[in-house]
Amino acid sequence: MDIFQNAVEESSPGRLLPSRIRWTGKGLRGEGFHLDLGAGRTLVLSYGKASASMARALAAVLPPGKIDGFIVLPRGERQPRIPGLRFLAASHPVPDAGSFLGGGDTFRPFTALGDAVVTGRTGANLRDLYILLESPGTAGRVRGASGDPRG
Repeated sequence: MDIFQNAVEESSPGRLLPSRIRWTGKGLRGEGFHLDLGAGRTLVLSYGKASASMARALAAVLPPGKIDGFIVLPRGERQPRIPGLRFLAASHPVPDAGSFLGGGDTFRPFTALGDAVVTGRTGANLRDLYILLESPGTAGRVRGASGDPRG
């Protein structure tokens, strides 16, 4: 049992994410990449069974005020305090209206933040970084209006 417990602890988002990425003062750096965020924000949509722990781990890497977004949690699950993140409730394993709102209309929450994707002539958003944190087993939690998990 100790081997199993150790494996679970070592693979937790709280251990893995900080060991793979770090804040450099201007952006995120990891093995083989550096994302300079400048004045931009980090906008997050997190869903799945590990949505809260993944979002908490990412927020711990970033400086205060640098993260904004949404976490889709199972209805009735305790909402952790993660500054800058809002919560959407959804049913699991059988999708409900909250599941469709969480997955099928992910553009609207970012619009509500006042920062949906803003593109220039190149079609690239140069201000903000958008991160999708998705854990396995999300098909019943977040669904697009068509029933396709991609929206």
